[in-house]
This record gives sequence, structure tokens and C-alpha cells, in this order.
Amino acid sequence: MTLPPYREIQSRCPSCRDTKTYYRRGTAVFPYEEPIKKILHQIKFRNKPWYLKTLKNRIKKAKLQILRKIFDKTDPSKQNEFQKFTHDQKNWLGSYTCYKVLKDRFGLAGWMNWPAEFRDREPGALEKIEKEEAANLTFYRWLQWQCYVQFQDAKKYAEKKEVQILGDIPF
Repeated sequence: MTLPPYREIQSRCPSCRDTKTYYRRGTAVFPYEEPIKKILHQIKFRNKPWYLKTLKNRIKKAKLQILRKIFDKTDPSKQNEFQKFTHDQKNWLGSYTCYKVLKDRFGLAGWMNWPAEFRDREPGALEKIEKEEAANLTFYRWLQWQCYVQFQDAKKYAEKKEVQILGDIPF
């Protein structure tokens, strides 16, 4: 089974058309068999104004659940491309993944509302997070790698169609 195309989700909700797709459309990138559509169908898509406020968060949560299951069945440490990506992107990737883990830990609160030791990036607190949350940090690095791979594939496709991309803007 391959992952469902992005358009299956996108066509149901205009608010989920963002860059955080988190999987490659129509390819067997992830070596596993699981009924992903069942998970996607658990999200009840409705078109009521009071419901649309939470729809984007529910979609994001469902996507992350799917991706976590995929991640749990892989071993990124054995993937040379992943190792190269994390090495090449070390200037920003560590800070970003730490931010994502802390944001999850504190119930999606903004960083200004975190305890001072984390908000002020005290070294002892960050070292503690690196030990306690190693798997989650790797998960977020893996997600960024997947987004990078997807964007590179999209860029190659665009170039074949003579569409130039500067950064992430096509023209």
C-alpha cells in the first residue's frame, strides 16, 4: 500500500493546504503495510463554521499520528541520506527539533509561556531534554528530512516542466 495522495486530504478542506504535507505523494517511500486510509477516515470532515476552527489541528494531529507509526517502523540511524541531512543541517536542525519537542511538552504553549529554564535555553535544561526526549528529537529531525526529500523531488519535477523555483517560490 502506498500513502494516499495529498489531494485526497486537500480536496476535503481548504484550510489544510499548507507546506506541512509530511509525506511523498503516490510513492512507496515508507517500507510498511498499514491501512492509512482507516486512520484518515477517523477524522470527521464537516463544513460547519464552528467546526472549521479545530479541523486544521485535527488533520495535523492525524497526520502526525500516521507519521509517528511510519517512523516507529524505520531506523533512521541506518539511513545514510538521513545522517547526511542531519549533518549538513546541524546549524538549525537541533534548535528547531528541540523547540518542537518543548512545544509538545508544554501543550503547544508559546515559548514565552514555558518555564524559565527552557524559555531562556539554559544549557542544563536543554541537555536534560536531549536525554529524556531523544526519540522525539529524532522523530522531528526525520520529519524535516522527509519534507526536504519531498521538496527536492518537487523541485526536480518543476525543472522538467521548465518552472523555476527560487527558495520555495515557483515562477
